[in-house]
Amino acid sequence: MVSIADFLVGEGLDEDRLAEALELEDPFGHMAVALRPSLIAGCIYLYQGRLEESVRALEGVRAGVIERGEEGDLAFVASCLAWAECWHGRLDAAARFADEALQTSERLGSASETSLALAHGVLVYAYRGEIDRAREQARRALLLATETGMRNVNLWARWGLGVAGLTVGDPVAVHDALGPMVHLGRVPQWLGSGYRSMSMCILVMI
Repeated sequence: MVSIADFLVGEGLDEDRLAEALELEDPFGHMAVALRPSLIAGCIYLYQGRLEESVRALEGVRAGVIERGEEGDLAFVASCLAWAECWHGRLDAAARFADEALQTSERLGSASETSLALAHGVLVYAYRGEIDRAREQARRALLLATETGMRNVNLWARWGLGVAGLTVGDPVAVHDALGPMVHLGRVPQWLGSGYRSMSMCILVMI
């Protein structure tokens, strides 16, 4: 966790520390998937644009989750893979993982996981040009986000809606989707540059 915390506040990546954490990771130990060094490494590689390494790390996490029968973690890992494959330009693979995340969360009956899976899928389907599906998933995601208090879902769903608007050449739709997110960049200095950078990524990465 120290590695990704440092990275997100602009302190860079300590490769040696991350390598040590990966070496010490117990693949059969019981811990929250978000705390697993392999999951953290996969996300950091994604942020750095090291896409093959990211996918390889995240696929390893997914295989471990399935092997241990930790279905409750599968939706989150599949959502991360959907994002990674989307950035990689492998949109068919991204759609498969987005569907896996949604189907798993719905099967488990978790409204919060479902809202997050739907929101990740919005970005995937927007890039695939499936605009109606992207907008419907965004509608469902935002509704569930309101019901569950999953505020971060707004960022993902609106990011995808912005991409959808660009895809069809509708600047008004882009403004409507991303305009409410601009205030996220106006946070106090003490929160650190990493938070501000991530909150503004919606506006610069599409």
